[in-house]
This record gives sequence, structure tokens and C-alpha cells, in this order.
Amino acid sequence: MRMQHCSAIIKVQVGIATLMEKQCLTEDAEKHCDLIADSAFWNGLEHIVGDIKPICYRTNINQKDLTSADQVLLTLVGTYLHFAEHPILEGAYGMTKHLKKRWKGCDQLLFLLAFILNPFESLTCFGIQM
Repeated sequence: MRMQHCSAIIKVQVGIATLMEKQCLTEDAEKHCDLIADSAFWNGLEHIVGDIKPICYRTNINQKDLTSADQVLLTLVGTYLHFAEHPILEGAYGMTKHLKKRWKGCDQLLFLLAFILNPFESLTCFGIQM
């Protein structure tokens, strides 16, 4: 499906270009018009925006000077859970693999202990009722 104003966009893009340049600019503008009209492009863009949000939240939380180890753990887990449920399998596999690698490189006992000792959290997420 082509945009209604594609010919006007091409006319503005090409302008008074010479014959060879005009052909290249026209093809380029048509390609971009087709991309803009493609719903798959916009759906993919929505996925990307949805994936960037948890990464941005994690980055903003973890860059503060007063961020504690349990908060780092929670952001890591939240990001992992987001990508574990991702509808695009390649993205889910790649990000969960990367996050597992990051977790293996962490001092896991420190992060878990900080989480357990946080008075605002409970051990119910570990199956222990207190």
C-alpha cells in the first residue's frame, strides 16, 4: 500500500536533479515511502520501543549513587522476565542468554543476601513463608 502523498514527497525529494541523480533519488524516495506505508515496520518498531523501556528503567535505577544490591537484582530479574516472555524468539533467546551471562559474572551471594535482608521484601518469592 502506497501513501497518498508519495508522489509529492518524491517530487520534493528529487527537485531539479539531473537525469541519473533523479532516477537514484526517485528510487530511494519510493523505497522510503514503501517502508513508511509498511505496517510490519511499525509493528516491529512497537516491539523495539517495548523492549527499550525495561532496559531504560534498569539503567536509570542502577546509575544512581545510592542504588543497593537488592535493587540491582530486582532490575536484572525484571528485565529477564520481560525478555523470557518475548514474542520474538530470537530476541528472547539472545537477551536471556546475555542476562544469564551477566548474572553468572555477579557476586550472586551478595545480591541474594541484600535482597533477603531488605525489610521491605519477603522470602515468599523463594517459597519460604515468614
